[in-house]
This record gives sequence, C-alpha cells and structure tokens, in this order.
Amino acid sequence: MDDKKQFYKEFLEEMKKAMESTDIKVSGDDLNSGTELPGINFHLNDNVIIPSVYPEVLFIEYKHGIPVEDIVIAEKSMILEKVAEASSFDMHNADPEEVVGKIRATVVNYDSAKDWLKNMPHEKLLDVAVYAKIDFGAGCGFKVDNSMLADLHMTKEELFKIAKENVLRDRELIKVEEIALDYICEHSINEDEIQDIAALVKMPSYIFDYRNKVESDGAAIISSPGTLKQIHEKLGDFYILPCCVEQVLIVPKSECKTELQDLEKFVAEMSRREIPLQDQLSVRVYEFDGTVLKMAGNNLALEKDNITDTIKHHRLR
Repeated sequence: MDDKKQFYKEFLEEMKKAMESTDIKVSGDDLNSGTELPGINFHLNDNVIIPSVYPEVLFIEYKHGIPVEDIVIAEKSMILEKVAEASSFDMHNADPEEVVGKIRATVVNYDSAKDWLKNMPHEKLLDVAVYAKIDFGAGCGFKVDNSMLADLHMTKEELFKIAKENVLRDRELIKVEEIALDYICEHSINEDEIQDIAALVKMPSYIFDYRNKVESDGAAIISSPGTLKQIHEKLGDFYILPCCVEQVLIVPKSECKTELQDLEKFVAEMSRREIPLQDQLSVRVYEFDGTVLKMAGNNLALEKDNITDTIKHHRLR
C-alpha cells in the first residue's frame, strides 16, 4: 500500500474513533473505487449539511510532519463547532435580517437526490437540482425543507430569489493559476506533487468564490442568473466545468483551445478520480452566452439530428 493510501486508511480510522462520542457518522469510499484518495463523508441527519473532507490536501500536511492525530483533532474541532452553531440556531427568535442573510442557494445532482428532494422546495436546472440552505460557513448548515419554509413565512419564489442573490455576496472572479501558485508557495510542495496542479491550469480557467475563506458551495453560482451575467460581463461567453458541488471551473470560450469532448473527458476524469459520489455534480459541460445556461454542444447535436432526419426523409420519398 502506498503512502497516500496508508494515510487515508489511518485518517479514516482515527476520525471514526474521534467521532464515536458524537452522533455524527463517518464513512469513506472504497480505496479500489478508482479515485485517487476518496473523500470522507459525515452524516448527522437528513437536514444537517456537513461537507466531505478531502484527504488529498491533508496528506500534504502529513508529509510536512503533522501527525495524523493532530490533523484529525483540527478537522473534528472545526466540524463540531459549525454543527453546534447550526444545531443551536433558533430561527424563531433570531433577527429576521440575520436569517435572510444566511439563506444560500446550493446545487446537487438531480438523479442522486430525487428521494430527499421530495420533502424540499427545489428547482430543476439542466441535470442538477437547486435547493436552499441556512448557511453557517465552511460548508456547514441545514437544508430548508417544506416545514421550515412555512416557518420562514416565505413563498418558494421569495426563498429562491433571496438564496440566489446571496450567492453573489462577497465572491469574486479568481484565476485558477493564481490559486495554484498560492497553494504551492503555502505548502512548499515538491516537483512531483506539482504535476496534478499543472494539469489543472493548462487551460485558462477561473473560479468565482471567496478569496480569504474556505467554503464548500462554489457550484452554487450556476443557480444564480445575476452571478452568471456578472461573470459574462468580464469574460464573454464561457464554459462551466461542473466537477463537484464544492466548486466549478469557468473557462472563457474566447481563450479555450480545448475541444468540447476533451473538456467533458476532463470533467468525467476529475469526478472519477477525486470526487465522492454524493459530491459529484455532472459529467456534462455547461455554457453561458449572457442569456441562457445550457448543456454545451446541445444545439450542434440537435442540428446534426435534424440534418440526419432530413436526409432519411428524402431517401424515403
């Protein structure tokens, strides 16, 4: 077993032990499932959102001399702090402005979430579902279900208007290359470890996120027309690579020299290697032209189908 997989195994076991005194269940994916290092998942109940932990990043800390036990303690502390904040939040007695400020749109693969979406206000967008959460930072929060919507004294339309507008707040367009360089400098990683990062910055790409804090809902931008239009004002028409619920990559079409089918292969490979199943968003590439968000290449496929149908029709005459 290589160093990464051994670290994953130790980290998962230590995290399970650390959470035994809580109601939070810890699980990990099969190391043979095809991912590099699978994400580790946390579950309290169906309404509380706890983001997955990605040991790939933590492995770098481990290689720089931080013991597994210390990494587990730090991760556990952050999770419990946010879960406690979410669990103790009294929506009925809270300042209404505070509640409204915490409402955020978020997205999930529609087919994988069909069952629990039945009890929640949601919208279908392409192959994803948009739902709302009360956000407590670092990816933690709780889902707004139908009973909570009634407690908020809002209509579904009012909820999603606020949730989508709040996606834009404090986020900015950041070059992936810039993030990668900061990451390399911060972790002093060696040349071998730079290879995966180099692959990510071969294409001109951006994220639209917070610069100075970590969140886990970067993909929510696809739910917000105002956000997409703001990005379009700066980049023109662009592709969206929806690798996972935590983040999407934005690629300006004017600068993209990669074929669409290769972009789709990139998304599929990223999902297969690195993203836990519950965090996978889509294997398709989206595009935005300033007006409409759609599956990239759909018009071309439709044109080809129409041409084929026309040829068949004429042959039959």
